Amino acid sequence: MNKSIIIKLHESVSKKTILFALLLVTVLLSLLLTKIDQAITRSGGMDVIYLQIAFSPKDFQIVLDTWGTKGIKKYLDNLWLDYFVTFISALFMMSAIAYFQRRRKLFSAENIGWYNIIFFLLPFFSIFFDYLENVLHHIIITDKKLNLVLIASISSSIKFLIIGSSLIYLLLSYFAVRKETREKKMEIP
Repeated sequence: MNKSIIIKLHESVSKKTILFALLLVTVLLSLLLTKIDQAITRSGGMDVIYLQIAFSPKDFQIVLDTWGTKGIKKYLDNLWLDYFVTFISALFMMSAIAYFQRRRKLFSAENIGWYNIIFFLLPFFSIFFDYLENVLHHIIITDKKLNLVLIASISSSIKFLIIGSSLIYLLLSYFAVRKETREKKMEIP
């Protein structure tokens, strides 16, 4: 990927208004997904997370059995929404990371190290693994290809590792910005 494209993307998403707009949309979509998950599991079924980390055809089938036919249909009917939520959530994470990198002056045309690029783009990589997981879940459920469960669960696990790493980086950046802000206030006579 060309560095100038990355810099332009970084500048675009690092704006506070973009960050808060993406935060609002992410929260609203997450609430909607939570409601759908509750509808799927309403009659004592297991949460979607258990499907994501099943790792074996037997465990995957156990989750589906707890959902019943209606729950499975609801899951498949709303799977498209997860693609959109994944994209918006990743964009929000990229925006938050870009915002704090900009505040700390870690990302500019003069200062664009590989470390900063990787952490800025990390949430984008989680999209691939989430989309792969969703496609595999659809194939597994509709075509009864239970041999793909392990791949779907590994993809899901990688996605969670990427998101977790992004969140840790984001929290560290937040506290670093707070510390720098406090130190600047102390320097003013």
